[in-house]
Amino acid sequence: MVFVERFPGRVRGRIGDRTLVDRDAGLFVHETDELPHYAFPVADVHVDGEPEPHAAGHVTVAWEAMEEWYEEDERVEVHPRDPYHRIDTLATSRVVRVSLAGIVLAESRRARALFEMSLQIRWYLPRDDVRFELLQESPTVTRCAYKGTARHWSAHTSGEVVDDVAWSHEHVRREGEPVQHLVAFYDELVDVEIDGDPQDRPATRWSR
Repeated sequence: MVFVERFPGRVRGRIGDRTLVDRDAGLFVHETDELPHYAFPVADVHVDGEPEPHAAGHVTVAWEAMEEWYEEDERVEVHPRDPYHRIDTLATSRVVRVSLAGIVLAESRRARALFEMSLQIRWYLPRDDVRFELLQESPTVTRCAYKGTARHWSAHTSGEVVDDVAWSHEHVRREGEPVQHLVAFYDELVDVEIDGDPQDRPATRWSR
């Protein structure tokens, strides 16, 4: 399914000090199983673009063709944010235990459950409830269009190293503020129990 809607805000694409895309009230295109993208009238684009098949007279500019994208004066990271993509963060007193090879990495009654549309529930734990002596900071940095930038940690247990099992959002967007500085683990890579009930490891694009 494809939805094409008017996007009321100003959108700019920049390379260095040059603004090559500048449009107030362009179009926003949603297509099933694809990231949303902007579409602009040809006259507002001063860089190569591809004709937008869902909007006559409009073109799409590849995200990576610009060094920076802005909505109004706020920078947009990774891809345009879908206004229908919802994130809810809820406090929970359930016991969340994270282990690897039988060794507990974290346990908390003060976790926050982050529900993000169409994605796995993520459990964010206070740092005081995480055994950082079993973790080593990784050089990996990831960015989320909705939550912001995340640093990662690898686990070191019983001589085994598992890369990038946990992350924390240090620089966040507004949607990420409830979990800023908390630590989450990839359920795909560790063993998670909720109130003593073992959870299945989900099969996602983060599985190995």
